[in-house]
Amino acid sequence: MTDLSLLDIQSQSMKKILIALFVLASVIRNSAHAVELDGANDPQFKAAIESWLDDDDKTSLPILAKLAKTGNVAARLTLSGIERLHIQSVSPYFKSLTRKEQRSLMRAGGGLSGTSWLNIEAERGHQLAFALLRVQAPNINQILIRKLIDLGERETASRQIPRIINSLKSEQIFDLADDHFVPKERRHRVWQTAAFKGNQKYIDEANRALRNGDPLALMGSPNRTKNADFKKHQNAIYFGAITEEAISEEYKKGLKKWFVTSTELKPVSQLCNVECPKQMESCTAMAYKLINGYHNVTNHDTPLESVISQADFINSAKSINTLLRHILQRKKGITNDGEIYFATYSRLIYLKDIRAASSCLADKLATLQY
Repeated sequence: MTDLSLLDIQSQSMKKILIALFVLASVIRNSAHAVELDGANDPQFKAAIESWLDDDDKTSLPILAKLAKTGNVAARLTLSGIERLHIQSVSPYFKSLTRKEQRSLMRAGGGLSGTSWLNIEAERGHQLAFALLRVQAPNINQILIRKLIDLGERETASRQIPRIINSLKSEQIFDLADDHFVPKERRHRVWQTAAFKGNQKYIDEANRALRNGDPLALMGSPNRTKNADFKKHQNAIYFGAITEEAISEEYKKGLKKWFVTSTELKPVSQLCNVECPKQMESCTAMAYKLINGYHNVTNHDTPLESVISQADFINSAKSINTLLRHILQRKKGITNDGEIYFATYSRLIYLKDIRAASSCLADKLATLQY
């Protein structure tokens, strides 16, 4: 199930939304604050959020759906955020439902696929809904990123930064960096852009980070070459491919430590801290590889920061099981001799290889329902 695009909104509603977005863009401020959503203090809503964080969709989603249909704004926007998270993976309960039942839980009625609660709240004039809906548009700029930060949705804002670089507005990332609006997990995108645009201030910053041992600084280094060994180092950092012969044992050791200690990869290290604490380093290195890249990890965010903080989400059973189910979705098949294997960026990984690296992680993947 995917969110409705802007094209799904009727033309009259679209006009209202675009006008409101223009007004919204004109009132940007630099201080972030979480939006207080109507219905967020409802005891039923709070209980549903706790159940959802415990990975109990069977209890939580019907309550959230009922509240949304009776006008609870917090429930409506949370369901829209959960729907985005479903791109990574869904629970066995949700997967067992028919498409009609899934739509009934996540959306309002209307149309072949139902109507997103985000669209409904945007039409009603809710400022956070307007900003979140604007994220779905093909092109964005720094105004939207600043507004999301101002509304307290820093994780959503962070996810949009690479989209600026991929547009004709790439130099806007320097304005955001100047105002300290580029978080650590996206800082290397500033350095990459600086290398291409010749921004000496951030080229110097990248070089300082490189000298201080930040692995991500290598990705933004202005001295990048077509050297094959350099590419292997990139793959080790971005995709966890640390078995390449060109990578020294000392560098591999440093990367394994970075996988465990970096704030950027906290969703993975927390998974292993909870599930396999006695195999923390080996579990984290293997899980990172199986999740298939830095981008997938850093985009693993709370559905709605106004309701659930990023820390609470990352520390939850929902976060951990979402990532494990995401890995299981990469299970591509079984060989003729009965070996299960998973597809990753660099190569196929067999379950026996996972077990050799972290028996605990292998056991978890073998028994988890998805």
